[in-house]
Amino acid sequence: MQGFQYKNQLVLDKISQNRSIDSEYYNRYQDVLKQMNTENAMAEQVRQYNEDLALKNRQLQEEIRQHNQSQAQWQAEYNLAKQKIDGGSGDSAGVTKSSNKAIVKTGGSSVKPTSSSKVSNSTKSKSGVDQKTYDNTLRNIRLMTSAAMPKIQKQKIAEDMLARSDFSDAQITKALKFLGLG
Repeated sequence: MQGFQYKNQLVLDKISQNRSIDSEYYNRYQDVLKQMNTENAMAEQVRQYNEDLALKNRQLQEEIRQHNQSQAQWQAEYNLAKQKIDGGSGDSAGVTKSSNKAIVKTGGSSVKPTSSSKVSNSTKSKSGVDQKTYDNTLRNIRLMTSAAMPKIQKQKIAEDMLARSDFSDAQITKALKFLGLG
């Protein structure tokens, strides 16, 4: 009977050891599986991050390209306007002078000065102060205007200039050309 108990004990020990080994392998398998899932999740996060980064980079490159294109267009328009003002070509396609009042034509509408503003060289004496005021106004226009400035703001500048009585026809014509309204 002792032999039977001894054999029975050996079988039970073997089963216990097998369960212990199976449990240990199962735990190791679960650890490896968990690590693989973590690595896969991390790889997916890295992939999504890189994809988002690439998309943002493409958008930024497109914005830079559009900005450079806009800047180049603005610079070309500025150079053309500066050349027109500095050259004083005398062409007044968008400005009509009638009864000592200037009317700025803009598309289908026109900008008219108030009745109190008269623009006539014959009735005004041009002093150094008038020329200085004109130069300062023109310099301010150059600083303020750009290709992005809406036409309505340019028309407002033209109206303000026409409302003043200290500018000559030639000066107003140059300024209107610079604004792209003349």
